Amino acid sequence: MPEAVRVTFRRMNFGFETVVRQHWFDDNPFLTHFFNALSASFPEGEQFFIDSVRHYEGQVEDPVLRAQIRGFVRQEGHHTHQHRLLNDRIRARGVPLSRCDEWVGLQARRKADSPRLQLACTCAMEHFTALMGHWLLTQREIVDTMDPEIAALWRWHAVEETEHKAVAFDTYQQTGGSYRMRILGMVMATYNFLPRVHLMQLILLQADPAPLRWSHVRDGLRVLYGKDGMVRSMLHGILRYYRRDFHPWQHDNSALIAQWAQRDAEGALVESAVP
Repeated sequence: MPEAVRVTFRRMNFGFETVVRQHWFDDNPFLTHFFNALSASFPEGEQFFIDSVRHYEGQVEDPVLRAQIRGFVRQEGHHTHQHRLLNDRIRARGVPLSRCDEWVGLQARRKADSPRLQLACTCAMEHFTALMGHWLLTQREIVDTMDPEIAALWRWHAVEETEHKAVAFDTYQQTGGSYRMRILGMVMATYNFLPRVHLMQLILLQADPAPLRWSHVRDGLRVLYGKDGMVRSMLHGILRYYRRDFHPWQHDNSALIAQWAQRDAEGALVESAVP
């Protein structure tokens, strides 16, 4: 981890009560419901990540990593809280997010997978969220088409995913995780994550009374899969994960954290920040 980076807990206060657009992402139902589906998955997902890392916390001897784990748990817990607030606001607008609950799929993983495999899957998913976070922090013009409070939430979430992107990975490595299991976790995460999000997106689109136009789909696919799209931009980073000598901080994008602190932190309503 770069010396300037700290896994910092920030208590946030977003003004979700001012969200007025049903389609808060560029007035586009395709994009809005893709990110609604992501947000719907986060409360269960973040708790899964917390539990999988804490299961091995007692085996970590490095005091620096133990401190980072505590910061990771606080950050992920607050992500859960803020996304629940946003999800409640989205539900109040008539969006049936509860229809997505059964498709998140992590409860089944808890029952079927060993703690080691759960941590390997967490490492892979944390890599995904760090790559998504990098995209959110670098594609300012696109993110600015969101409602301002929601854009502030996603940027803050992206910053903290960047700060703690190596915590689960380092916990896995320092507690004896194998390369083979790590790759299995990535294969499982890749197979399950994006298809499930698109399935939940489809469920929400089908329930939306507003018409879905071809232009919405075209523009949405460009944002996600186009030349600088979110998913397409993640591909190289996902392939890097398969290297035996991979580490998340081989890609040092810590400058994005400093840029956010200088430009967006005040607008994101940071009530307090504790390293």
